[in-house]
Amino acid sequence: MVAALLLRQRGCTRCLSATGSGRGLARRDAPFCWRPCPRTARAHAGLAARAAHGQSGQSVDVYWLSLCKVGMEAAKLVGERHLGVEDWENARAARDEGTRLQRLVSSAMRRRVLARYSGGGSGKTLAFGREEGGKPFLVDGAGDIHFNVTHTPTLVGVCVGIGGPVGIDSENGRRELRGSVGKIAKRWFSAQELAALEACEDEAAARRRFYRLWTLKEAFLKATGMGISSSVSLRGCAFDFADGGVGPGREPSTDIRFEILGGGSDGLRGEDWGFATIEPVRGDFLSVCWKRGDREGVTVRTHRCDIDEDTGDFLFS
Repeated sequence: MVAALLLRQRGCTRCLSATGSGRGLARRDAPFCWRPCPRTARAHAGLAARAAHGQSGQSVDVYWLSLCKVGMEAAKLVGERHLGVEDWENARAARDEGTRLQRLVSSAMRRRVLARYSGGGSGKTLAFGREEGGKPFLVDGAGDIHFNVTHTPTLVGVCVGIGGPVGIDSENGRRELRGSVGKIAKRWFSAQELAALEACEDEAAARRRFYRLWTLKEAFLKATGMGISSSVSLRGCAFDFADGGVGPGREPSTDIRFEILGGGSDGLRGEDWGFATIEPVRGDFLSVCWKRGDREGVTVRTHRCDIDEDTGDFLFS
């Protein structure tokens, strides 16, 4: 590794500054530099970290943490270890303590998880940018690492994929809805999905199907970087799957059929996207979406996370 970082580099970021190029491109006549370029160092460290965790373009990793027994003291502890200034400002702006706790833990977990792939230690120094639609991304030489985050009052989820967009969404199926499942579904679901809901054997089965559908739709829109008011809305895409198939301790359910209604929009095609749903804790539904591209046979790997209240670090299993 050390030898790799000290390879002769023509026009690294320091050399560009020294030679006055300033355009982010190496000049042919730029002097050779034997000093390690920080960006190259991070890129090599990230490759080594991803190899150590077995991550490749053929896998999507899903990390989840139950918030049911996490208190504010534990949230502040992980925040002190992992968060940057902007994360703390975002948490302090929360409207209530419950939302503040979710923001602290989800932001800290995002940094800690991504540090496993980028070689960023605790993740505290990782830098983020935002796409035009607001979707966050890692900057500074880590463009092949894609991620997304979700959180509810009971669950935090982070998904990571290499080489293609990913999206994740979760819902607490035990919470009270503002209106009936059928009323909400009529506004946001396709005719096919409404028919499948109405065919459920009872209200409990309908609720479970509703939350699976909702998280799948949101995960897709988050993977694409579009919102629910985009040209492909929640109602503009349709999912179908067999009832059952998910539950605590079960493998991710990937037998999910997907269609973008109306022949697609913005160059999107249904067959280009893969999906999975898990129920890590009874009643907490979590769905993930990834862009297939050239990736066939993608494996979805799940990882439970806990907080070490002695050190403020995350424990992965």
